Amino acid sequence: AVVSTQSGHYGRGRHYSVNIFPIITAMKFLLLLLVANTCMVHGRDHAETNTQKRIIDDRNSSITLEGLETSYNYFDLVRSWPPNVCYGRIDCRPIPSDVNSWTIHGLWPTIDATHYPQDCYKTTCGYSTKKISNLVPKLKKEWISVVTTDEAFWEHEYCKHGTCCTDVLPSQNTYFSKTLDLHGKLNIDDALKSDGIVPSAKKGYKLNDITSAISDAFRVTKINYWCRSVTYKGRKVQLILEIWVCLNRSSFSAQDCPSRPSGLPEAYTACSDTVDVYILPKSVLDANEGF
Repeated sequence: AVVSTQSGHYGRGRHYSVNIFPIITAMKFLLLLLVANTCMVHGRDHAETNTQKRIIDDRNSSITLEGLETSYNYFDLVRSWPPNVCYGRIDCRPIPSDVNSWTIHGLWPTIDATHYPQDCYKTTCGYSTKKISNLVPKLKKEWISVVTTDEAFWEHEYCKHGTCCTDVLPSQNTYFSKTLDLHGKLNIDDALKSDGIVPSAKKGYKLNDITSAISDAFRVTKINYWCRSVTYKGRKVQLILEIWVCLNRSSFSAQDCPSRPSGLPEAYTACSDTVDVYILPKSVLDANEGF
């Protein structure tokens, strides 16, 4: 676009040609920048809101959670049976020779059956094995990892879960010490053995029998389990991987757990009460053969 002007007041008339197209283009560019910046600010605020929501709604979120150290209703005391976890897997470390019992997975502050806070620290969780050096011999027997180093496992559990219950377990040492104490008092091996439920490669158990044994010992009626389905001699059986006992957040006494949701992955899901449950002896792994 060109605008022509004629001057008749200052001597001889002059003709000016002014191209205003670059000016319009520049103005459009500035307007686009303004709009884009507004959208980015709005989008960032929206994303931050969604992030805060995910912290609570997504159990698998690894986003740092800060300021919600007391946003939970109870604890999950989670124990594992290492031979069942490792059966048929090639990525497991050897189970120590002196480990022949249920071991600790973790003590998890929990909101409900599907949500819990995690990673409740600002920048780093401050974990150090030196802070629990007095507990290491016991941890090496009762809180082991079969897929990574024990130390890495302890750090993971404390940073993810232990930092979210500092209102009742204010230090790293108290978190591990209390968990070990609860593991001893709420002894899975003793509870099952009292009802004749012992590791066996030949005998499976009904889930109701396992529940009955734990219910009698801990005086609760609802416990949560995780199982893995395998095929043995042409039939489907279950290997029980974990037992979750729920605890009061103040007294740490056992209480009924909320029901687990349905529709979880087949490979790692709540145990079925219609399929036999096996608790394999470690000798099955040592023999490196099927049961």
